[in-house]
Amino acid sequence: MAPKEQFAYLGKALTKPQKLKVLKRTRELLERPGGWVQGTFWTGKYTKQGLREDIPKMCLAGAAQWAAGELGYLSGSGITQYDRLATTEVADHISLRDLAREKGFEGVPEFNDRSRTRKKDVLALIDERIAQLQAKA
Repeated sequence: MAPKEQFAYLGKALTKPQKLKVLKRTRELLERPGGWVQGTFWTGKYTKQGLREDIPKMCLAGAAQWAAGELGYLSGSGITQYDRLATTEVADHISLRDLAREKGFEGVPEFNDRSRTRKKDVLALIDERIAQLQAKA
C-alpha cells in the first residue's frame, strides 16, 4: 500500500473536482480587470473574513493560493497571508508547475514574471490544465 500523501497546508490530497474548483476560481480572480500582476505575489491585504470588494491584483501562484484558501482547502498561515510553502504546495498539487516546466520554465513564478508573458498567456495555461483534468476519466 502506498504511503498517504502529507501536505503541510492542504492537509490531504485534493480530489479532481476540488482541483477544478481551485483552477476555475484562480482564473476568475485573474481575469478581472486589473486582476493580474507580475513581480509580486499579490497587492493589498487578505483578511480572515474572506474576499472583499477590493480584491488585490495577484500573480498566478498567488491567485491559486488565494483560491485554495477561500475554498477552505488550506490551513495555517496559508489561509491568511502569502506563504511560499503553501503557494508551492498548491501549484504543485494542481499541476501548474508541471505545465510551466513543460513550456520550458523552472516553475510558475518564472512563467508569470517573464517580461513577454501576458495575462492571456496565464489564462491559457489555466485553461490548458482545466482541459487536461476534464479529459481524464
